[in-house]
Amino acid sequence: MATTPVPDFFAFIEQNMEPRFLYISNGITELLGYRPDELVGQKFIDYCHPDQAVSMRLFSVYTLVRDIFLSGSTFHIKHKNGTWVNVEAMGCCCYTKRVIRIVPVDQFKPHKKVDEWFEFSLRGDVSVKNWRQSHEILLNELQQRLMRNVDIPINPEPRVCFVLERSKDHPVIMYASPSAEFLLGVQSGELTSNQLTAYLHPDELPTLVDRMKQVQDDATVSMTVLHFFSPTLTWVKLDAVFWATQESLLLVVRSYKPKTHQRPWRFLLDSGTDTTSDAELLEFATEIE
Repeated sequence: MATTPVPDFFAFIEQNMEPRFLYISNGITELLGYRPDELVGQKFIDYCHPDQAVSMRLFSVYTLVRDIFLSGSTFHIKHKNGTWVNVEAMGCCCYTKRVIRIVPVDQFKPHKKVDEWFEFSLRGDVSVKNWRQSHEILLNELQQRLMRNVDIPINPEPRVCFVLERSKDHPVIMYASPSAEFLLGVQSGELTSNQLTAYLHPDELPTLVDRMKQVQDDATVSMTVLHFFSPTLTWVKLDAVFWATQESLLLVVRSYKPKTHQRPWRFLLDSGTDTTSDAELLEFATEIE
């Protein structure tokens, strides 16, 4: 059974430590009272609770320097009437920008099928289930660099974000980020207005169509692997994540990474189970030194 629609919106923000809004969907008016044009060009952090500003900035840096495909956070954002709305956001870094989807905590609890989830209290604390010493070392180092205004290396891996039509078995691509040219070998303008399914491998199509229906009907997040047809690169194998807002279906892809090469400190957040072995933690600690 489909869930009752809840107010939400998605936005593109700059890919830096103090990002500005680049695009905001119309759903922000219902949730926060603003028109999209009122916030475009404004700093995202200026609409977050002042007591959470330090933690939010640290979170932004952390997601930039680590290879986090899909991250989540809980924080307070300012309504146009001056009140504070407790929201949950899922976000994905997409090369030169980041796409985020924001929904109120008290109305909907999205499935936390993400690499890492952050919660920011009004005291400005940062907490993640089952964080281990290795994570704390990295965060402390990033915080010290921020205090010293030292340059922080940014992960430049290209990823492509697609904005798709909702409620379609064969959704039309309404937007594809410019990094499509680097990752997929095709310019974003050539993808726009075409059906996504025209670029997906026929053998995978039934499963992927079902996944697109699932994220729209159940408001889940679905991570998968797919093959995308490129005129210059033939079939490109990609990691992919689908999720939906009340207005659009979102898809973000990156180059496929075998599990043996993925970040070993991933957690199963829903169950609260830490799957990181001591050997993997030592490997991670060596990497960040």
